[in-house]
Amino acid sequence: MKGVYGWLVVAVAILLSVMSVVSGVSLLKTVGILEREEGEGTLEGRVMSTEGGPISNAYVWLEEGPHTRTNESGFFKLKGVKSGVKVLNFWSIGYRRKSLRVTVYPSWMKSRWGELNNLGKIYLERNVSVIKKESGNAVLSIHVKDVPGSPSNFTYTLTSPGGYASGGALKETILTSSLPVGTYLLAVNGTAGVWEFVFFLSMENPTLNISMKEPPGRYDLRHTSTITLLLNNESVGEWVEVYLHGDFGENYTGVRNTSDALIFAVVEGVYNITVGSPYSGTVLYTNVSTPTTLSWNATYRSVKMKPASLGIVKVLAVAYIGIGAFGMVGAALVYLRRRFKTALASLILLMFSPSPTAFICSLSVLLGLLAIFMLYRIREEFGPSPTSSEER
Repeated sequence: MKGVYGWLVVAVAILLSVMSVVSGVSLLKTVGILEREEGEGTLEGRVMSTEGGPISNAYVWLEEGPHTRTNESGFFKLKGVKSGVKVLNFWSIGYRRKSLRVTVYPSWMKSRWGELNNLGKIYLERNVSVIKKESGNAVLSIHVKDVPGSPSNFTYTLTSPGGYASGGALKETILTSSLPVGTYLLAVNGTAGVWEFVFFLSMENPTLNISMKEPPGRYDLRHTSTITLLLNNESVGEWVEVYLHGDFGENYTGVRNTSDALIFAVVEGVYNITVGSPYSGTVLYTNVSTPTTLSWNATYRSVKMKPASLGIVKVLAVAYIGIGAFGMVGAALVYLRRRFKTALASLILLMFSPSPTAFICSLSVLLGLLAIFMLYRIREEFGPSPTSSEER
C-alpha cells in the first residue's frame, strides 16, 4: 500500500503543480495581450446612488474614447473599448464625479473566463453647492374690465404654487399686498363658467389688467423671458448640463457646449436652476426670477491618464509558476521520504493555485486538501520506523 499511497500523492501534487504553472503562463500571455491593446471589449454595469436607487442618464466615458449614458435602471454598456488598463469616469448632475481604473479584456476572452468586463454596481455620492437668490415681494393690483353682467354675480380666488390663497366678491379693482414674486392663478367664477388667468408677478410690473370678453377657459398672460448663464472659464468647447424647474411646473433640460454664454428662452416665472459639469461639480440656484443673468465659475480639470502598468500581474504570474515548481519538488521529496515538512508546505501552497475557470480552481483546493489528508495517513509509512521493544 505504501507504493500506491506514494504514487497517488505524487500524482495529486504534480496535477496541482502543472495547473499552477499553466495558470502563470496564461497570465503572462494575457498581460502581453492587454499591453499591446489587441482587440476590443464591452464594459457594462449599473450606476447607483449611495442614498439608494439607480441613477438614470448618468454619463459614462473614457477621456479619449467612447462614451454613453445610463438607462432608467442605471444600466450602461460601453462598446468598442480597446483592451488594456483604462480610466473610466462616471458622473451625473448633482453627484460627485468618480474615476475608476479598470482592466478591459478583449471580447473573445469573455467566453473563456466569464463576465470579465462586468463592473457590477458603481456608487456615486451627492455633491451640490446651493446658492439662494431671494426674489422679493410686490404689491399686486388687479384691474378688471369688460365683465359681462353684474360684477356682484362673480367671485374670484387667487392662488400660487407656494400655497398662497385669497378670494372674495369681484370688484373693479382688487388689491393684494406684499406677495412674493412668482406665478399666480386668478380664477373668476360666474354663471357662465370659470375664467382662469395665469400671470407672473414681478417687482417691476405689479399691475394686472384682465378682460373677460373671451369665453370661460384658461388664459396664459405670461410673456417670453430669458435666463442667461455666463461661464467664467479660460477654455472653450466644454459641455455643461442644465436643468430649469419653474414654479408652475415648467421644465427645461439640455446639454450644451459652452463658449461665452448660454441663453435660455423661457416663460416668465421663478426657477430653480441646476448647472453641472463633470469637471466643475454642480451648482443649484434657487428662487431665481426672470429675466436674469447668472455667473458660474467653471473650473476645468482634465484627468491625466497614468501609464497602464501590469507589473503586479507579471509578478503574480511568476509566483504561480514558482509555486508549481515548488510543488513538484515537494512531491518528489515526499516520495523519497525526505523533508516531510517542506513537502507539506509545498502542498499547502498548491491549495491556492489559480486556474482559468472557477471549476478548476475549486477542484485544485479539494485536491490539495485530499493530498494533505493522505500525507497524514502515510506519514508513518514514509517516515523512519520507530524501533520496537521486541527489536531491542
